[in-house]
Amino acid sequence: MPDTKQSILLGALVTGILGTSYLGLITTLMCCMNVIAGALVAIWHYTETNELTISGGKAAGMGALVAVGGSVIASVLTLILMTAGIRHDVVMAEFMLNNLGDQLPPESIQGLEDQVEAAIQLGPFFFNVLVSTAVSSAFGAGAGAIGA
Repeated sequence: MPDTKQSILLGALVTGILGTSYLGLITTLMCCMNVIAGALVAIWHYTETNELTISGGKAAGMGALVAVGGSVIASVLTLILMTAGIRHDVVMAEFMLNNLGDQLPPESIQGLEDQVEAAIQLGPFFFNVLVSTAVSSAFGAGAGAIGA
């Protein structure tokens, strides 16, 4: 069997870019579409480049690896954007302040303002990375099996 690394890397790049910052927020709302797209791209690339078909088990393994790689890429890119001031993690709080601020009690407004002004906390960030990697690998495996 030909090497799968190039196809997995391509799928991981698709997954990582679509899973970065605001794009990640959007694709997560659409049930891990970044992972599904990346896994399908990897399987498509592998089967088209090598002119072969693969089993569902091999495709599921490739999809899971795409998800893990994409999660790492998305996390690094998101962390870079967050340190540059592009904070996707406070979008909902800003939305609520801007659109519902006059209807909220003062305690809620203060809590939302504190959340928006809070510094980046690496502990919760990396915990979210671990959880999303675990969940994404399941979606990646499923998408890979479907792509086969």
